[in-house]
Amino acid sequence: MEFLVGLVFGVVFVSPCVFIYVTFVKGIDRFEPEPLWLLTVMFIWGAFVSTSAAIVIGGIGEGFISAFTGLPRSDPLFDATSATVMAPVVEEGAKTFGLILLWALSAAWLKELDGPLDGAIYGGIVGLGFTLTEDILYVAGAMAQGGFGQSAATFFVRTILAGLGHASFTALAGLGIGIAVESRSPLVKFLAPV
Repeated sequence: MEFLVGLVFGVVFVSPCVFIYVTFVKGIDRFEPEPLWLLTVMFIWGAFVSTSAAIVIGGIGEGFISAFTGLPRSDPLFDATSATVMAPVVEEGAKTFGLILLWALSAAWLKELDGPLDGAIYGGIVGLGFTLTEDILYVAGAMAQGGFGQSAATFFVRTILAGLGHASFTALAGLGIGIAVESRSPLVKFLAPV
């Protein structure tokens, strides 16, 4: 029951903050705004596809970490390894894959990803979609584990203080892809997104 209360708390408080951040990121692109439908698709990619992939692949990866190290999932060293090794690779990979798909579709027919700013905008939007879902789940989990105080603290730290974290990380990947779009060099096309 506490988890469901936490979900409601998360939706009510996290969503408005994330949509303020979306307005900020979208507002950076004043001279050639990206189409709202495509920004919405990229937000949905981050909110549902990337988050789902990160949960599934991360769970499989944690199983490998546990089997390889022999550490139980309750061990603090296991948590630290998962958070610093597995999570960044899986989460950023899942979010960036959406940008790579956009790059491929844009090269074929969309023609909407045409430079570094576009890449950064789309990346920021994907990251904010991911933030929405992840923060709601963290707030709900905190409510289930420690009640309202822990849930409110989790909301404050994750959504208020670090709310643009995922947007920043994925915007950098998008920036690299945008640089690759403009470049004629095969080396830059490979290295810029990395």
